Amino acid sequence: EPASADPVVEGPDDVVVGNEDPIQEDTAPQVEQAEQPVAVIEQQNVDLLRAFVVRLYELVMERAPEQTGLDFWVQSLQNRTRNAAQLVEYFFESYEFRSKKRTDDEYIQILYRTMMGREADAVGLAYWKGDLASGLSRRFLLNNFVNSQEFEAICASYGIERGVVSLLENRDQRKVL
Repeated sequence: EPASADPVVEGPDDVVVGNEDPIQEDTAPQVEQAEQPVAVIEQQNVDLLRAFVVRLYELVMERAPEQTGLDFWVQSLQNRTRNAAQLVEYFFESYEFRSKKRTDDEYIQILYRTMMGREADAVGLAYWKGDLASGLSRRFLLNNFVNSQEFEAICASYGIERGVVSLLENRDQRKVL
């Protein structure tokens, strides 16, 4: 991507944040009293975006976010330069997550917690393990969980566009749900 003042993700391990400071209270435009409810709604939306990003850090990375990363991801959702699927994809494809070398069971459980808001049931766990054993990629599973009604509902509850995850490997093209 060309250089700009906006944050740019160069790869799953490198986040480059532009020179612009995140929106701060002292730089927010002054509003007349009649416009105050709009400003409150906007702050509530930012709070929802922040809660969504914190949730990803806690469920996927199993840690609290660092302030720089939290601000970056919230701003990217607020500016609509990224959607929920892109954040989820980044977190699951990041070096930090991959370096934990999760078993298939652990990976599937994290998908369920993150995208469905619940633990995997025995039948679901066996189904997805079967897909992995048949040669489908973890990204295939990620794509299907992102496209679930449950994840759509989670995104809607935070006021975030769901988005999509693209399948990149030929092996994932052979199974259509």
